[in-house]
Amino acid sequence: MADGSGLDRRDFFGGAGVAALTALGASLASARPALAADGDALDLAMEHMADVIRQFPAEFAALQAPPTRIDRAEGYRLFLRYLIMGIDQYVQFGDPAFPAFHQKTRDGVLKFAGDSPEQLYDVAVISGDYDYAVAGNMRETALIEFTVYSGKLNSGSGARRLIASLTDERLAVDGEGNFVVRLARDGEGPNVLRLDQDASSLVVRRYLRDPRKDKPRPLEIRRTSGNPA
Repeated sequence: MADGSGLDRRDFFGGAGVAALTALGASLASARPALAADGDALDLAMEHMADVIRQFPAEFAALQAPPTRIDRAEGYRLFLRYLIMGIDQYVQFGDPAFPAFHQKTRDGVLKFAGDSPEQLYDVAVISGDYDYAVAGNMRETALIEFTVYSGKLNSGSGARRLIASLTDERLAVDGEGNFVVRLARDGEGPNVLRLDQDASSLVVRRYLRDPRKDKPRPLEIRRTSGNPA
């Protein structure tokens, strides 16, 4: 809580919680350039991630959360959720040459604090070295927003920056609600998002009318430049 009676989620984001989300990415980012020459780099990355997990109890205690079993359990669970998100973002779906969407919230269970149950958050890792196309449908979707970012959240790789955005107000769809959005380095025209050289992620937020009933169709992303396309 922000009134001092509990732990504000923003404190957790700024402290130990975000470490789980970024630890794996930082480890693998430093390891990848050396993998070809040094087979031990991956081992070092895994050891770093293990150290972050090992240090978490002390980091969490320093945040001065309420001394109750439920608050401690929820803090640990949130940390583990961030770890899952980090594995998804940097390992499972981390190659911009072969992009795929993953959701940072799933089934009302995987949450990252501050997310809305009436929204779907689809994220894809991208690169300014390529162009992409995103296909979807507005069925059972009230509103939609596409945002292209550079940088990574609290990763030390540079400040996160909004490059381009597109909402349903300007989204062109056909008679059945289908759409295709292009992400292009020479981006101009309808349904086109500009990619700068430092582009790193695409976030699509879909707002539902009734999260208990609405089942929007999955989004698809594919690379449209480079070999093999």
